[in-house]
Amino acid sequence: MFPKEGLPLVNPDTSKLSAMDLCKSQLGDNFFQSVKGMKILDKSAFNVKVIFPCVIVKEADMRNVVYMLKSYQLKLRQVSPVMEYDQACIVSDTKDHLTKSKTIEQIKSDSDNKETLNVEESPNDKKRIILLNPNQVAKYDDFGTENIAKLETANVGPSSFAFVELPLTYTHFSAEEILEAILPNDVAVSSFTAVGHIVQCNLREELKDYRHIVGQVLLDKLPTCKTVVNKAHNIDNTYRNFEMELLAGEDNMITTHKENKCTFKMDFSKVYWNSRLSTEHERVVKDIQKGDLVLDAFAGVGPFVIPGAKKGAIVFANDLNPHSYEWLKQSLALNINPRKVLHTPFTATNKDAREFLQTDARAAINEWARKNTDPNARIRILMNLPARAVEFVQYLKMLKRDEYKQLKHEPLLYLYCFLPKMNLETKERIHCTHAAAELLKEHGVEFDGESMTPYFVRNVAPNKDMYKILIRMGEKLMVSEKREGDVEGQEEGVKRAKCEE
Repeated sequence: MFPKEGLPLVNPDTSKLSAMDLCKSQLGDNFFQSVKGMKILDKSAFNVKVIFPCVIVKEADMRNVVYMLKSYQLKLRQVSPVMEYDQACIVSDTKDHLTKSKTIEQIKSDSDNKETLNVEESPNDKKRIILLNPNQVAKYDDFGTENIAKLETANVGPSSFAFVELPLTYTHFSAEEILEAILPNDVAVSSFTAVGHIVQCNLREELKDYRHIVGQVLLDKLPTCKTVVNKAHNIDNTYRNFEMELLAGEDNMITTHKENKCTFKMDFSKVYWNSRLSTEHERVVKDIQKGDLVLDAFAGVGPFVIPGAKKGAIVFANDLNPHSYEWLKQSLALNINPRKVLHTPFTATNKDAREFLQTDARAAINEWARKNTDPNARIRILMNLPARAVEFVQYLKMLKRDEYKQLKHEPLLYLYCFLPKMNLETKERIHCTHAAAELLKEHGVEFDGESMTPYFVRNVAPNKDMYKILIRMGEKLMVSEKREGDVEGQEEGVKRAKCEE
């Protein structure tokens, strides 16, 4: 199917080009209707032919012309903008209304073509083709007067302008484009995240029948992907690491992931990791300074504490999940430069958070307070367990009054929780603070609203957001008049519920 008056301009205000937009502009919106609803991948169904504008250039002029046309060159997935002359299929110029395909030699000898191609007849004169972006160029005059004058100095005139037909295949389309063509119009893959070589999907129920083709497309299209899994609805009640179904690729859940200039190794099927929180990890790590004491009650494999330790913080990291604890230690080892041994203490424990806070954290605070000489160093307590962290705040009431008075600054608590959706740019910020205070009050902790500041982290459901509540831990919140040496009432099944919905 050839356009009648040159190629139509597609989104003429932008140079961005995708294979899908190109096909729609030339072949119509329904050109891939035959693949809609496909459940077993047939890559050949994506074979199509499309037309691009081009210029034919003598080899001797290529360097200059390529430079001149840099901003006009075709930038399309898996397509080089430069082609060999004898490998191209040129279609008839606009005077013939592009009604049939012709080779270059046929156009040269065609008596209907009033202008000859701007190429020498010498068989030794090699020629090449530069493909152009149809979003920007539909005819020679689209180059503009100034550019045309420059092109003519390099022997590129109107007769050098033509259209070339090229085949597009499955490889030219992105994962998003393939899935858009395959899946029913009313459903889409909402999101997926990468953890090392593993891509994790969270497919809705209506995509159940398409899950394996979705997995195959992602495996094909994402460069570092070797394994695609889908999050199942069943969640382990103890450690909250979700069950997963292998959709495509290798059944290998041990992966290495890079974030914040650190390397984390883990068995993704047995620990919690959420790549969507990478920005939040970075924000908190930015707060951490050399000499700070960082206490992480739900550390996982260490996205906060390992970068913090590299900055020179003193770290005490805890997690109830024994797998997280082991991978935390392995990840720490991966980030220690043998030539520059980690110069600040890093202690990892595998305990219930109640016990950790009442024993290890308390001892760490007292020791740090005695030894710290930096007036700017702070104590930072991390509780990234949004589903249940509020239950543990009461256990921060662990110090004696004289122990608290040793501290130069109020400790800062980074408390994560789920709250109803609010706009923190408006007066709803006050409502968010009140909601957080009420949530804590339900668990026996009375807060002065002025001591806490809410920060939006991310949306997890239509009417539910994840927030970080930064709390200045005053004496009232940390001093226990009746301090108990042991942690009572521990529940065996309580675990860091790193919960994302």
